[in-house]
Amino acid sequence: MKRAVIAEPAPAPPGTAGVAGKATEGPRSQPLAGFAVYAAAVFVVAWILWYAADLVSRQLGAGFGVRSILYLPGTFAPAMVALAFAFRRVSDARSLLASVTHWNVRLGWYAFALVFMAGVKLLAASAHRILVGSWPEFGTVPLVLMFGAALISAPFQVGEELGWRGYALPLLMKRFGVAAAGLLLGLVWALWHLPLFFLPGADMVGQPLPVFVISVTALSVVMAVVWHRTGGSLPVLMLMHAAVNNTTGVVPAGGLVADQFSLQATPMAWLTAGILSSAAVVAAALPSPANARGATMS
Repeated sequence: MKRAVIAEPAPAPPGTAGVAGKATEGPRSQPLAGFAVYAAAVFVVAWILWYAADLVSRQLGAGFGVRSILYLPGTFAPAMVALAFAFRRVSDARSLLASVTHWNVRLGWYAFALVFMAGVKLLAASAHRILVGSWPEFGTVPLVLMFGAALISAPFQVGEELGWRGYALPLLMKRFGVAAAGLLLGLVWALWHLPLFFLPGADMVGQPLPVFVISVTALSVVMAVVWHRTGGSLPVLMLMHAAVNNTTGVVPAGGLVADQFSLQATPMAWLTAGILSSAAVVAAALPSPANARGATMS
């Protein structure tokens, strides 16, 4: 059994403070303004690409599958804008790109990233059995195939994670602690998806928006803490994002709604949001380790 040793720190992402505490001030003097400009640019680029995809789809008479593919470029807007902003300064560009290759962390973090959402879903199903009196409907896709899909699709999550966690999260952490930065980023991240709730062919059409915002915001806090405790490892976050996308079907929330702005949602959807929120509270309360870098096996 090889012993675990502390890895050489990745190029330090700016603003690494305690999980719940204030972050130290970084080199940029106005991190909130910088984040606001970045977020606005991401919204503009992504929403233009999504509405352009919808227009092209209508002109071509494209079906659901083709529409879904045409919406993909918009999901890379966070990375595209982050790269455009970061390359204005060599140090920022190096730090951003280094986070993508910072894969050499404990294997346990990858395991956590892979099974986290499946675990949340199974806990929600158990709560459903206790509170509602019956088991919810379970998905029919084997869990091993879901995990396989997550592993295959993980590299493609760089389109979002390079921007949201690689660029925007460290920026917010210059002003806030890890948990608060994750909370604010989560709200923005959730609302960024708004057009996908209404554009034909998008996979969020008919889903209740309030429960989605709560769930994504809570997930963002957990991901921010994972980012911090792995020393800013985007490969771990990319796997976690992919696993969330691919394992929610373990126990589908189900229940499309007519009014997507209402609080109407299935018990399973609300239970999932509640467990994610509880996980966020626990993650935010964790004490910051003396060394928040990942560990490697040697």
